[in-house]
Amino acid sequence: MTARRDGFVASLSFAAFAGLLTVPAWMAAEGVPGRASLSIGCLALGAAYLFAVASQRSRGLRVGLGALALGGVVALVAPGPTALVLGVVFVTGVLRSGFLYRTRPVRALVIETVLLSVGLTLAGALYAGHSA
Repeated sequence: MTARRDGFVASLSFAAFAGLLTVPAWMAAEGVPGRASLSIGCLALGAAYLFAVASQRSRGLRVGLGALALGGVVALVAPGPTALVLGVVFVTGVLRSGFLYRTRPVRALVIETVLLSVGLTLAGALYAGHSA
């Protein structure tokens, strides 16, 4: 149970750190076109997250580089920013479940699909309540 708790703490710490860097990153990327800035940000955060939560740094590096490669393909084929973000988040989640936590591939896909769906539903509900 300790390894699972440590993974949760690492994920939570990474989320807090990434949240603190959001505004400075937007300011630094002011001269970069929107699509390129979003692509770079999503890819970098996904890869850094996988590296940060890995129990072994070498595995985290390999999986993070894999996320950059797969996420780069998603960035090239995504028709818009929403598809880009969803694709990179999905790739990051599947790589986390399948390669860092060693979940069976089908189970990793199901888990990440459920997490992404619930997260999007919650975000949509919060946004709808905020904009009303």
